[in-house]
Amino acid sequence: MVNTGRASPACFACLKKRVKCDEERPHCRRCTKTGRPCPGYRDQASLIFRNQNGYAEEKVKAREALVVGAREDHSLQEIVVFNANALPRPCSMNIDDLAIQRFFNDFVVAPNSPNLLGYLDFLPSMASRSGKLRCLDEALASAALANQCKGLKEPRLLPVARRRYGQALTAVNEALRDPELMRNDDVLLVIVLLGIFEVIVHDKPPGDGFDAHFRGKLALLKERGEEQFKTEAKRQLFRVVFTQLQVGLLLRREPPPPETHAWLAALRPTRRAQRLQAQLVDVIQFAADMEAVRALPDDDAGKIYRLRELLGQGTDIDLRLQGWWLPITPEWEFHEVSVLADTGPPIVGFPSMPHVYSCINVATTWNHYRAVRIRHLEVLLEIIAEIDRRNLASPSNVASFQRPIWQHEILNLSNDICNSIPYLFGELQSGEVNQQSMSARGYLSLWPLRIAITVNGIGVPKRKWLAEKARYIGDVLGISLSFQLVAVLPQIIKQKKQFSGFRGKLAEQTNFPNFGLS
Repeated sequence: MVNTGRASPACFACLKKRVKCDEERPHCRRCTKTGRPCPGYRDQASLIFRNQNGYAEEKVKAREALVVGAREDHSLQEIVVFNANALPRPCSMNIDDLAIQRFFNDFVVAPNSPNLLGYLDFLPSMASRSGKLRCLDEALASAALANQCKGLKEPRLLPVARRRYGQALTAVNEALRDPELMRNDDVLLVIVLLGIFEVIVHDKPPGDGFDAHFRGKLALLKERGEEQFKTEAKRQLFRVVFTQLQVGLLLRREPPPPETHAWLAALRPTRRAQRLQAQLVDVIQFAADMEAVRALPDDDAGKIYRLRELLGQGTDIDLRLQGWWLPITPEWEFHEVSVLADTGPPIVGFPSMPHVYSCINVATTWNHYRAVRIRHLEVLLEIIAEIDRRNLASPSNVASFQRPIWQHEILNLSNDICNSIPYLFGELQSGEVNQQSMSARGYLSLWPLRIAITVNGIGVPKRKWLAEKARYIGDVLGISLSFQLVAVLPQIIKQKKQFSGFRGKLAEQTNFPNFGLS
């Protein structure tokens, strides 16, 4: 059953000596200062969920005499689903613990090697440490209960999840009023978890943006300063939030904050996914510059000059983006597999040559790259459309030469996103088919899926198949935001067909997160 006491998160050496450990990763400073190697830490999940059935048997009579909680929480015990193969349990598990255990299994992605990054893999350790803020407990419970509600299709859990969400909002607002507490890691993590809750239970009308906390997260990163880079856990938390902000800035056509370059220097991007974050800064600034030029009046003498200048700058940025994945290493390679005829009747729209990747982390990072590059190429096509609208030719006929090349590349990139989906959703006989981190796969696929499904020329069968994948993310994985993509898809496609360089309110505000493995 769940842990009935708090396990120490100290390293093995400090645990053995029974001394206070600073819990620094990957090696505690107490060990390194004494000149001995740090033996490392226990698995984080085991710190939270330990098998203590023997202890529970001794306490079951005492527990039966206690009031478990409010009447609403009592009724929820009826819907807890246990593994049929598990040993009989002497007493019911706490609903929060069950939900959190499922949430970690569904949303945490561990890195497969030191050269790769995970997603929320720091969450179990942060959630289990002593002295954490109450708002973190409430936010984690709200996201976990919402995930449990959608995963089990049990609507009685949703009011409880919403109540915990409200309590988390109240608690984090109190913390934000304290100049010291607002810099606490827990506060920033709470904002991330509240965002996940909102994506899971999303009930806003089509056209509403997904990230209600965009401005708040940006303000918190600015307020936290250099302190947010001092430990690996802090840096991992920063990367998750910074990736969310980068996608938001790109969709909003807003420039990166002035602190961006200092942040990246402190982050010391060495891994491939981190280098993509650094390159994305230029893409974001370019989109913002294009928006500023678009706003100039048509009779502005400098507008056409700026458009031509941007066309050259954007071409250079795309050349650098093309080299992001070089030099290729084995863990970043992917290969195509043919769909065998004897696997059943063909599914209309299913990729004929789907991709297989070394792990989830690599597949989702590749898709983040593809979505970013598609957005960048679409901005370049907007510039060409703007030049054409003024009936002016760009120097050296660059526009007429590059337009078909960029359109073809956009289609190739969208097809690559499509080809990755069967692997990510466990639909291939070869490759990964387990259910670990399945919700994270759908969650991290939302934004690339939204980009790919609206590309001109992708074809009706493939678009319908991708729409089915979006429904799968909502119906099976329980991420309700995906339904918005299906709802607004016809309007977006119509708008993009009317004008290849279209940028409309609906198309821009239907934002889907890529909370990438960065």
